[in-house]
Amino acid sequence: QECAEKQELLNQELQSIFVGEQAIAEGMSEFGRELYLHDWLLARVGYDEAAAQDSQDWQAFTAYGALVEGEAVCEGYARALQLLMSYAGISCRLATGVSQEDLHMWNVVQIDGQWYHLDPTWNDSANMPRYDYFNVTDEIISLDHTLDPNYSVKDASDTAQRYNLNIPACTATQANYFYQKAERINALDEETDRRIITALRTQAVSGAATISFLLGDGLDYEMTVSQLFLQSPYKFLYYVQRANEGLES
Repeated sequence: QECAEKQELLNQELQSIFVGEQAIAEGMSEFGRELYLHDWLLARVGYDEAAAQDSQDWQAFTAYGALVEGEAVCEGYARALQLLMSYAGISCRLATGVSQEDLHMWNVVQIDGQWYHLDPTWNDSANMPRYDYFNVTDEIISLDHTLDPNYSVKDASDTAQRYNLNIPACTATQANYFYQKAERINALDEETDRRIITALRTQAVSGAATISFLLGDGLDYEMTVSQLFLQSPYKFLYYVQRANEGLES
């Protein structure tokens, strides 16, 4: 009886996002559906610190804990996102490994035929949206995540206790959040100045809380960040001042 009751509550939550006024818009791209579900999930779930220390609190390790109770550990985040993606027609798998010296679970998703890592737990933030781990490559995820080995390559001498089932290679960048949504800065020139000022003004008018930037490969990263934020000509401050002038007029 309790199982049936919890299943009904879970179904009601799924109905709330896939049916009715809040439903995903018809014709939305795979990336659009993925982003919508990712943001919806992170807006309603918080990390359960207590459950992370007590594995007997089983709900936090499930999609039910994330979607109904609103609290989960990484496994609950990943399982909830996998469930949501399956309803949206997007291929999504679970990935296990280690991050920050702790056992961890996240997702790999297929967008427009290419596979990417997506870690909803490390994207969750109480202060602002984060997309650092939204559709990243093997190279990027390996900076602070270590995947458990694929079972398909297991040999007789392998004594590992944890495996992944067929995690595909993730090498594409087209559906990375910043490639899709960020304002690109390829040079600190007048054309870029005009474009970024317009983008800031547009975001402010729309009520958005954040704006993202993607620095071009041809730029020196450290030098560009310094010129934007840390030293003269303090380009970002200039952008904000000019955007505000446009709003006041």
